[in-house]
Order: sequence, then C-alpha cells, then structure tokens
Amino acid sequence: MRQDAAYRHLHDALSGTAPMVRVKSRPPYSDASQSKVYLNPLSRATCDAKTGEWTISGEAIAPPNPLMSESATAAEHEQLAKALAGLQQQQQQQSTPGVGVDIELVSSINIDNETFIERNFTAREIAYCRSAPDPRASFTGRWCAKEAAIKAVSSFAATAAATEMAEFKPQAVWTGGAGGPLADIEIVPASTGAPTVIFHGPARDAVKRAGVRHVTLSISHSGSYAMAMASASL
Repeated sequence: MRQDAAYRHLHDALSGTAPMVRVKSRPPYSDASQSKVYLNPLSRATCDAKTGEWTISGEAIAPPNPLMSESATAAEHEQLAKALAGLQQQQQQQSTPGVGVDIELVSSINIDNETFIERNFTAREIAYCRSAPDPRASFTGRWCAKEAAIKAVSSFAATAAATEMAEFKPQAVWTGGAGGPLADIEIVPASTGAPTVIFHGPARDAVKRAGVRHVTLSISHSGSYAMAMASASL
C-alpha cells in the first residue's frame, strides 16, 4: 500500500497534477477546537481520500479529562487532587531511591594476592569463586557487587536525608573509607542461584543507620568485563 501510494505521488508530480512537496497551509483543526485537541490525548485526525487533507472535527473529540471540565464542581476537583496526592505519596514510598553500579576489568583483580583476597572476601566467597570455571571472573563479579551495594546504600542514605526519611549524616554511613576491607559485605548465591548480599559487622551497622532493609543485586559478565547493579530500598 505504501509503495502504491508513493508511486501515485511520484506520478502526479511528474505529470504536473500535484507538486512533489506538499506543504500544509493550515492545521487539521479549527481555531475554536485548538485547545480541546491539544488537551485531549484521545483526539484523532482523519484523512479525506479525495482531497488528501487531514481534519479533526468537533464531533470526533472525546470528552475532556474531568480535571479540565468546566462542569466539575469544587468538591470534585478537591477529591481528585487528594487522590492524586495520595497516589504520588504511595509511589514515593514504594520507590527505590538507592541505586549503585560498578564495572571492572577482570584482569584488574589479582587473585594470586592472598592478602587482598582474605581481606575482601569471606571463606564462603573464596570457596565458591575458586571452584568456578573462571575464578578471576567470579571474584571480579563479586567485587563489583560489593562496590555496587555500597553505592546503592550511600545513594539511599543521601535521598533519605534529603526527604527527611531518616536522621543521620550520609557521609557517616560508610566509616571504612575508600580503602576499607570489603569482607563485611558477603555475596552468596540464593537457592535460585541469584546473588544475594549479607552484611556483617560495621557494614551491617551502616546499612541500619541508612534505614535500608533490602538490597537486591544483579551480576553480569561480558568478555573482559564484569558488572554489577544493586538497588537499596525500605
């Protein structure tokens, strides 16, 4: 159908029946119905097969939104406003304000450095990664997950402080600093095989201070890279 229409358009242009470029000289609606067309997402235009013009008639316009209706009473406006406010508050409470992402080169993790491994991974993590088909990639994925979890909790803390959801200083959430050990953040597989996080010691205390109850993780590998994403929520 498109090919036939394009052929007809080209034929009319070559024969001089109609110009090749046809510029609209007016919108498909009248000045009186302009505001209704703009404010109604259900407005639709129809094309006249003979003239090729598009129009939106007043009859084709669906009833406007009650919030824009002149016949709506003040009580109805107030009721709708309260409903919208309640929905917005519910969405904010159910949202996930804490998000963290980390990506690393697999070659950047030195698994031959036993001091580094024991400082940043638990015995369960070490046993799991050493038994994996690619231990270095497995260690790197868990390293990314730990970093992503830290970022997610810190992001949640900053959002919580800004919205007065909790009383604490975001900068005091993680006290270990940039060079702190990560063994207190343990990444273990769930029964489904999906990665889960368990916080121990100071890390567990930091998560409690931030008001975080749940942290979910996802780990991915692609060639020379490993990546993890974490989300923190109430």
